[in-house]
Amino acid sequence: MPTLNNAICGACLKKTPPFQSTLAACRYAFPIDRIVQNFKYGQNLVLTKLLASLLYDAYQTKRHHATPIALPMAFMAMPLARTRQIERGFNQSQEIARNLAKKLRIPLLDGLLSRIKDAPKQATLPWRKRHQNVRQAFSCIASLSGQHIALVDDVMTSGATAHAAAQVLLKSGANRVDIWVVARATVNHSVNQY
Repeated sequence: MPTLNNAICGACLKKTPPFQSTLAACRYAFPIDRIVQNFKYGQNLVLTKLLASLLYDAYQTKRHHATPIALPMAFMAMPLARTRQIERGFNQSQEIARNLAKKLRIPLLDGLLSRIKDAPKQATLPWRKRHQNVRQAFSCIASLSGQHIALVDDVMTSGATAHAAAQVLLKSGANRVDIWVVARATVNHSVNQY
């Protein structure tokens, strides 16, 4: 059963997602929401180390928990659609994953997972439409046979993007996929304000 920092969320109780667990460093609320926005939309790459450190610290805390979180064999970054990567000039998840991989001395599998569908931004859609928006949005170009992968992203809101990407990684042979995010939004948090 998937867990969020060793607690099962209500949505996962209703329908089990393809990922095993979610490690979130912070709740997506002030001030972390502003920091992430500044990093992502303000191209403030100096914040990469801070955000990766928050995730690293969350792992270290959960590592010593009564039910410890497992260290993956490799990290992957949540890919951006090509147009968004060009607009932004970088992939924020890639930057966080690269820094985190160095800290934990774990390989970063770069460029294997790609976003092949350029769809509207998830944040602009109602929660109920998000799964449909990312359906068949990802492709993996390599066999991940037997690997435990942690997919790194900046923010998780509905979980639809993580769900779609994890399905592709499992179809490519991964035996376990975890989601590691800097911040996790709650259902009550308005994500359409940005």
